Amino acid sequence: MFWPLLVRFWKELAMFTGMILFAITLGGCAAETANPLGTEKLGGTPPEQESFAEFPVDCRGYFNGVFEPAGTSPALPGLYPVSYVGSWTLIPAAQNQNLYMAECDKAGSTCTIVGTFSRVIFEFWNYKLYPNPGTVNFQIDGKSIGSFALARDDSRGDQILDYVLTNSSQKLATYTMTLQSGRCVVSGFTFVYP
Repeated sequence: MFWPLLVRFWKELAMFTGMILFAITLGGCAAETANPLGTEKLGGTPPEQESFAEFPVDCRGYFNGVFEPAGTSPALPGLYPVSYVGSWTLIPAAQNQNLYMAECDKAGSTCTIVGTFSRVIFEFWNYKLYPNPGTVNFQIDGKSIGSFALARDDSRGDQILDYVLTNSSQKLATYTMTLQSGRCVVSGFTFVYP
């Protein structure tokens, strides 16, 4: 009689623990407000419930219709979310990690990301690391949400400047960054899912 009760106790404890872990998982990143991801937050406030899934990516993508770097292809051809139009150059960030950054100095050049994200974070090199840092404009679905000069210090003292674009609708959206003047160096992106 003792063993069946002990087995039942352990099963119920395991089920209870599983329910707690499931509730924590559903809670997403709602408690993230104490640990902000970026220095500039545009387009509204993030949803209370976000996925734990945050995907950092480097600057690979479609450059004027051709996937770069040469000789590689995205995991899902035709569905890769990052594309560039204009005078962009893909440069190695760290050879040993096979990561790439994108640099541009021609006004009107764009970087576009299409996807169902609650937030898209554009990461820029600190303006002290390259000449003539410029001004960029951000849009979500064609609606301008602000222009920013890249020649500014990061409030945390980091060498990377983060700009968080929030999509409060949490539906498929197009996030566009347009270089208005000067130069910019994008070091990567982070996608946060609803």
